[in-house]
Amino acid sequence: PSATPNSVAQFADNTGKVLATGSIAVGTSPNNLPQLDSTGHLPTALLSLSPETNSLAADVTLTGTGTYFNGPFVAQGTVGTWFASGTVTIYNSSGSNDFYFIRLWDGTNIIASCVVFAAGSTNVSASLSGYITTPAGNIEMSVAPKNFTGAIIQANSSGSGKDSTITVFRIG
Repeated sequence: PSATPNSVAQFADNTGKVLATGSIAVGTSPNNLPQLDSTGHLPTALLSLSPETNSLAADVTLTGTGTYFNGPFVAQGTVGTWFASGTVTIYNSSGSNDFYFIRLWDGTNIIASCVVFAAGSTNVSASLSGYITTPAGNIEMSVAPKNFTGAIIQANSSGSGKDSTITVFRIG
């Protein structure tokens, strides 16, 4: 989409669904949409968002308590602002109830976190998402068991092969 300064502009996704309509001036952005460039167009990089995604290829065994083990990750680079979303599926193989601390992070900066509870010999999934600017490293999902070792971050307990997956989009 394009617009002339102080004209009416429509912002649509690639299916033609209108996301916003309104009067817009060059260099401004209604409703926190991307800014138009000096010619009144959306920056080309923002028109061609493509995800980077990765799923675990094999299970990851959690061999220590209080230690974070890496699940799915993407090597997106350290420039820009990124939106990340991920899911991990954990199998509590210990037979005992336990808590699992989960992080979506770049190895240094936590984007989002949670704790989940799993009864012995059950599966539990958690999904996290958020934004990060100038990531320090790979964006990843990591899991730490509280009390027992031997739980597993699962790659394919569902039979669909995407049980622990992360996707990131560069948005700026």
